Amino acid sequence: MTDPDERLLGARVLDLANKTYAEDKPQATGFLDPRQRDVAEAVLRAVEGVRWLAVGGFPGAERRRLVIYPDYFPEEAVEAPLAAIEITGPGVRELRHGDILGAILGAGVERDQVGDIVLAGDRWQVLVTPQLAEFLCTHLRRAGRVEVSVHLIDPEQVEAPAARVKEIRATVASPRLDAVASLAFGTSRTKMARDIRAERVKVNWKVVSDPAAAVKEGDVLSMRGRGRAVVERLSGLTRKGRIGITLKRYF
Repeated sequence: MTDPDERLLGARVLDLANKTYAEDKPQATGFLDPRQRDVAEAVLRAVEGVRWLAVGGFPGAERRRLVIYPDYFPEEAVEAPLAAIEITGPGVRELRHGDILGAILGAGVERDQVGDIVLAGDRWQVLVTPQLAEFLCTHLRRAGRVEVSVHLIDPEQVEAPAARVKEIRATVASPRLDAVASLAFGTSRTKMARDIRAERVKVNWKVVSDPAAAVKEGDVLSMRGRGRAVVERLSGLTRKGRIGITLKRYF
């Protein structure tokens, strides 16, 4: 691991694994994105005597906690350390994901204490750590310009979001990140290059700041406030020397 944040995460996960082994009881990470989970699981695979379970509140949750437990524990005996809140109030439906996350982080909350944020009809539902839930119920009173009410719900009540997907088929001059991402997110290549340099774009949940970085099939591109896109297919050159590409854009 060369990334300082990933090295720090790996060290924390190793500490939790050692604590699990020493104290003979499960320990949990904060909420991790898929890239962070890859880093954490690589560390755990090298540790004897422990197993782990990824929990996020519903099937397909992007952000999940890893619960590390002694390898002789039956998996069904491992509890998921999750809580959930529901945010309601006039106008909350018009809020964006970023408004909700910004309000929570603005209350002094660390990002790894917050899981997936879901719009469920006219309310927002948020997976959080149990320690955080009561705090937010007491202190979160506004999101964006909207006054809100917050109450606890059972994590099983969180509604898995229905994915909205658009397939994009086109050609690009090269598999450079700025070319592919500009196609995926519907903006000019020049503007996308600026956004990439400003570290607003991630590839496989990791910030990439080089517009010339190459993308490949299976890569997940995400952009702050714009959702994500998956590179489904890169095909051979057309007669004009361009590369065929199929993307799936998730909103």
